[in-house]
This record gives sequence, C-alpha cells and structure tokens, in this order.
Amino acid sequence: MQHRRPIRGLIVTLAMLACGGAASGQGCYVWEPFGDGLLAPTWFSGGTPGTIISVGENSGQLQFWGLANSTNNDYKAYAWSSGWEVDMGHDWAIQADWYVQPSYPNYGGVVDYAEVGLVFGLMLEGDTATADIDRGLTITALRGRDYYNQPYDIQTIDYWIDGGAPVTQVLWYRTWSAATMYVWYDAAYGVIYFDQYPPFVGSSPMYATGVTGLSSELTATIGFGGYSVGYGAPAFANSNVAVDNVCMLYGTLAGARVGACVVSGGCFDTIAESCEGSFAVGTRCEDICTCQWDPDCSGAVGLGDITLMFGSWGDCAGCSTDLDESGVVDVHDLLLVLEHWDGC
Repeated sequence: MQHRRPIRGLIVTLAMLACGGAASGQGCYVWEPFGDGLLAPTWFSGGTPGTIISVGENSGQLQFWGLANSTNNDYKAYAWSSGWEVDMGHDWAIQADWYVQPSYPNYGGVVDYAEVGLVFGLMLEGDTATADIDRGLTITALRGRDYYNQPYDIQTIDYWIDGGAPVTQVLWYRTWSAATMYVWYDAAYGVIYFDQYPPFVGSSPMYATGVTGLSSELTATIGFGGYSVGYGAPAFANSNVAVDNVCMLYGTLAGARVGACVVSGGCFDTIAESCEGSFAVGTRCEDICTCQWDPDCSGAVGLGDITLMFGSWGDCAGCSTDLDESGVVDVHDLLLVLEHWDGC
C-alpha cells in the first residue's frame, strides 16, 4: 500500500472502528440508515430513459431492482447525495454496508457478454440529474460472464474525464460479495482507496492515484448506482443489490443542508436528517462552541450545562466542564456557570 502514515492511520482506524459499531448517527458526520422509506431530500434518484431498473428505499436499505434485460442494452438507476458533498481539499472517509450479490447473468445458452453490478460514484463535475459524470470516478463491484458459465466477482476503479468513456485505472478480481465497504481519500497525495477493511487494517486496498488532478472543483458529490448490461442480463432481486447504513466517518462537508448539530456534551457538523439534537443549517460547530462557560455548546449557559457538569462531577482533568481547569469538576465550576448564566 502506498502513502501509509502510521500515526494518523492509527487514529483514523480507532475512530472508524468506534463508529462502525454505532447504532445511531452520533460520531458520524452523516448517518443514513435508510429507515424512513424516503430517498428525498437526502438523495436525488433517477435512471437512464426507459430503464428496467428501479431505485428506492425499502426495508431499511437503498435498493436496486428490476426485470430481466432481454436485449443487448445498458440499463442503470442511481441515487446521488443531495445537499451535502465532501470537501476534496481535506481527507475524508465513508463506510457503508454494501451488498453486491445479484444473480449471475443468464444467457439461455447464448454466448455473449453480460454483467450486473453496484457502483459507488464520486462526481467532481457533471450532472446528477442525468448521472453524466464529466470529471470523477466510479468504484464498481460486479458479477458477469465473458463466456458461457464462467462467473466471477471483480472490482474496478474507473476515471471519467471530459465526459468521455471511462478509463480503467484499477482492475482487481475479488471474491467477497457482502461486506462493509470503506472508501477514503488522502488529499495530500490525491489518492482514493477502497477496501472491505477500514483504513490501514487487513488486506491491501485498491487505490487510484491522481484524483486531485481530475478537477479544480473543491467539492465532490457522492452517489450509488445499480446497472445491468448485455444480452440476457438478470433481474435485480430486492435482497441482492442494496446499500444501507452509510456513514461519513471523518472529513469536511459542504452543501445546502449542512449545519451544526448540538447534542449534550458536544456538537458535530452534519445534515439535518442526521441530527439528534438542535440543528442550525449553515452554521458550523466552530462558530457556536467558542464560549468557555457553555460546555454543552448550546449557544447559551443554562440547565444543559449544569446537567452535563453533574454527570462529570469529581476528578475530570481536561473535561469541558472543568471551567477553572483545576482538574476537578466541583462547586467552583458550578459557581462559574451561575455567574455567566444566559451568557455567551
């Protein structure tokens, strides 16, 4: 693996492992469990004209399904993130449970090319309404046959440049079909990685270089797609091709609905649908968590700060509730809260 940075990698890995087992969005910049049955407004969905593939939320998943493709054609459906993007000037990481297990293409005895698959997309420049990528890349997990009765599972990373045909930079054969996937970006080197293990853990990941050089755009849109191509390509079954539990593990977000989510004891920048506290669109945590006397970052000194203080009462060096920095949360800190009541 190239460009390994052990110390930062250890920190990132611990953060990802902690978030990976979470049952809620806390600890993730964006948490999308696909639990409300609606794609909008978090996702914008569509497909190629006349496509036989559908996309939507079902059973807590982003799912792709459709009838069999009986003609030599290419069908696809997609869902792009709406209102939040990742900042390509900073490192970021995403995890999702990615199930790529469609039926094998069925030729009915006809020897021809066909494949089905699920795609993670990163659009730097393009049109999310039509899924036309001018600048960006896709990471694809697929099943297909290049001749009769010869199945295989592979993953590819394709570059899209100037709206032309994709250029494959990476083509790897893998056999896993249902696992948590991780995609992470190293801004300093312009490298994007993809693996079934968290960064710096497990096997050597696939990676593509030169991502920074694809575009001067500062943000990129994230999306997923399902496709069926070739003669006699199979139907998608609901349980076979799906995504769920998308989590933005670390990074910098941009978008129309990004804001500060204030929760007891802290704050994180996310989108409205991920917030489990009070949400302020267009506001960053760094803009509201600047008051020394407001340890719960609510924007005002109040009962929430006292509740948080009693929860950390006693020895607590480095705690936000240790207002006098004595190493102990005690009556002196409580008096400071009362002294600055309704302040900040």
